Amino acid sequence: ALDGSEVRDDVLEVRFPHSGVLYLRGKETQKNQLTVIVHTPGGKVSYKVPVMRMQTYTLEEIFEKKLYILLPFYMFCFEKKLSAYENDEKARHELRQEFESIREHLEELCRKRTINEYTKCTLMDLSGRVIDHLTKNYDRVKKEVRSVMVGQVLEYEAKTILRRGQREGMERGMAQGMA
Repeated sequence: ALDGSEVRDDVLEVRFPHSGVLYLRGKETQKNQLTVIVHTPGGKVSYKVPVMRMQTYTLEEIFEKKLYILLPFYMFCFEKKLSAYENDEKARHELRQEFESIREHLEELCRKRTINEYTKCTLMDLSGRVIDHLTKNYDRVKKEVRSVMVGQVLEYEAKTILRRGQREGMERGMAQGMA
């Protein structure tokens, strides 16, 4: 809000960014908007914000609308079926294919330079963290899906990116210091 603020005389004017609520777990009966009430020392203000439910987004929609930030939470769409996946090899394989599709989409976006390597690795790492959390009691599912989204190669790529950024930062800092 402060980024777009203006100060005139003794008045600070701020504009809050558009907000929304993302339910990772949600029921279809929940309303499509919520009222937010902000209490301030001078009173209260209320406004409506849209509600989004993770389960209503298909993988195609996420990529089509460039909602990449939702990808780490995609595993929530399968949460209610984890027990069935744990005990059914064919279902686990299908789940794995779904996450292979995510990885392939991200790699393609990276090749096309729509996203960079760092963004790809970050989305996959965050996906791995959500997978770890949701599958803590489902070892077979965890092993199957995690092997697609997280691995030694990704960790190496992320470390390479970090080292390159550190090196470039040092070089720029030294050049500025010399100047």
